[in-house]
Amino acid sequence: MTGVLRALRRLLFLAGMTVVALTEAALQRDKSARGRAVWMCKWSRFVVRMAGVQLRIVGEPARHGLLVSNHMGYIDVLVLGSIVPTVFVSKAEVKDWPVFGWLTRIAGTIFVNRENRMATASVAAQMHERMEEGLMVLFFPEGTSSDGEKILPFRTSLFEAPVRAEAEIWTCCVRYTIPGEGRDAVRKKVAYWGNMSFGPHMMKLFTLKTIEAVVEYSPVAIRTEDRKDAARRSEELMRGMHEELNASEPVLS
Repeated sequence: MTGVLRALRRLLFLAGMTVVALTEAALQRDKSARGRAVWMCKWSRFVVRMAGVQLRIVGEPARHGLLVSNHMGYIDVLVLGSIVPTVFVSKAEVKDWPVFGWLTRIAGTIFVNRENRMATASVAAQMHERMEEGLMVLFFPEGTSSDGEKILPFRTSLFEAPVRAEAEIWTCCVRYTIPGEGRDAVRKKVAYWGNMSFGPHMMKLFTLKTIEAVVEYSPVAIRTEDRKDAARRSEELMRGMHEELNASEPVLS
C-alpha cells in the first residue's frame, strides 16, 4: 500500500472513530473529570494503534500528581494519553483545531493563555483541584513544541499548582523514530513545530507505515515548596533522559 492510500484510509477511519467517540461522550453518564480522562485514554489508544505507533514504555508510568514531558506536537497528547488517564493542560488555540480540538474539549483539557497572568492563576487553581481529586495532570513546561533535538528552557509558572497541592512531580521524556530513516525525517514528518500547517502535517504523518515511540519515566518524584526549584530539578531530569534516549538511537548511514 502506498503512503497516500494509507493516509487516506487512516483519515477515513479517524473520521468514523471521531463520530463514534463523540456519540459515546454524549451518552456517557460519568461526566466527571475522571470519567472524561478515562474516555480520552480509551480513544487515544485506538488512534495510536491506527496511526501505526509502536509504543515502548521505560520505567513505571506516573498515575497521580503532576507529570511534565518534552513536547514535539499533538502526537504527544495521543501517546501519553493512551498510557494512563490524564488531564492535559494545553495552549488555548488547540481547542479550535479540527477533530483534536473537539476531543480535547470533551476530555476535560485545561486550556491556558500564557500571555494572560490572571488566566494562568485560574489554570493553576484547576490543576490543583484535579490533583486533589487524585488525577494525574500533565503539562509541557517548554511552553511550545519543538523538533525534539533539544529540551527548551522550562517555564515555571504552572509548577505553582503541584507545590500548593503538595503533590508529587514526575518527569518523562518522549522520543520518536521512523524505521529506516534518520532524525531529519522525524523533524519533518512526526514533530509538529514552527510554522507547520496542521492539515498537511497530519496527512504526512499518516503516510508513515510505522512510528516507534519511547516514553521514559523518571523513577524520582520531586517534592518541594518552591516552584522554581521544582522546574529546575525536573528540567535536569528531562535533559538527562533526553541525552540517554538520543544516545541509544541507532546511527543511520
